[in-house]
Amino acid sequence: MADGLRDLLNKTMDSFSVPCVAGLVLDEDGTGVETEDFFQTLKDSTVLMVLEKGQKWSPQQGSQLGGQAAERKTQHRKDLAKLTLDFYKNHPKEFIGCLNVQMTLYGMYSLSYDLQCYHAKRMLREALRWTLFSMQATGHVLLGTSYYMQHLIDEDEKAEAQLTASSNTIKPLQAIQWKKSAVDYRN
Repeated sequence: MADGLRDLLNKTMDSFSVPCVAGLVLDEDGTGVETEDFFQTLKDSTVLMVLEKGQKWSPQQGSQLGGQAAERKTQHRKDLAKLTLDFYKNHPKEFIGCLNVQMTLYGMYSLSYDLQCYHAKRMLREALRWTLFSMQATGHVLLGTSYYMQHLIDEDEKAEAQLTASSNTIKPLQAIQWKKSAVDYRN
């Protein structure tokens, strides 16, 4: 995958061991690819031809249409469904890029959706903000719950302490009352 036209030309010269590339043209109609802007508008699967010095593009013999167009014309397939996912970037510095989803049923019905993520930095910042907000809310809920549980435990311990203290004071009184009542029965 080339980042730009200059990068593609350099990779082409290295791959084909060609000292000089005279030009790049579209295989289907011979349109010259000379500017970076035009190169960026091409789809990822576009077929290009490399021309050396002195070479010229000419249509393939036996057809009036160039390479890809002629191949598509001769294919007579009946597809049930075709799904195409194209990931692309409008600018090389984009973080995420864009997604184009295209679906064709029975070769007749077509559905296409283009999801563009131009502001990935803003989306990431918003996701982090919501994450921090949810973490802060979770912290508040946990602190509130722990305070309430501590309050209940303290109340329970106070009630137990009061019961223990009151049961210790009640036993001697009952013993005194019982002794007194036992003495009353003897008399």
